[in-house]
Amino acid sequence: MRLFIDIFTFFVGPTLLAYLLIRLSLIKWFKVRVVKDALILLFVAYVAFVLFIVWFDRSIPTDYLLFNLVPFYTLYEYFSRGFNHIAVVNILGNLIMTLPFGMFAYFKINVIPKLNIFWYSLCIPIIIELGQLVIYMSGYGMRSVDIDDIILNSAGILIGYFIVNSCFKRFHWNQERILRWIY
Repeated sequence: MRLFIDIFTFFVGPTLLAYLLIRLSLIKWFKVRVVKDALILLFVAYVAFVLFIVWFDRSIPTDYLLFNLVPFYTLYEYFSRGFNHIAVVNILGNLIMTLPFGMFAYFKINVIPKLNIFWYSLCIPIIIELGQLVIYMSGYGMRSVDIDDIILNSAGILIGYFIVNSCFKRFHWNQERILRWIY
């Protein structure tokens, strides 16, 4: 619980404040759309939270970079050695952490606009892992760089997108009408 308070106080809160100040300064040029602005504000908070977790949260310091460039190697190790707490947290954490990227993408709220969902689901995890590499190389942090994280994060984004898509189809919601209402 303390971690979430720290994340909000020192990272998400200031990020939201900066976004609100920028948004208020642009109010003359861009019409206020309450639902759209609320979704974007929620998205900004979510992205700030994810960036803190994957780039700035404390980790085990080592003198060398922990990396895996062999697809499915880490997952294979988890399955072959038996699932433990770390395996479950890593797999579910990577999937669940990126679900909202896919959900927001369905409503056209993206970090990288104009990419189809497949390319978007590849680009976001690659940016996350490259950021971890840059932070390690700069000496400011220690995170592992793992191709399996890219695979799991991509799967999480796609699952999030298709959950929302399935809800729209299941409940016969009209995506275009809802997008017009938002925008």
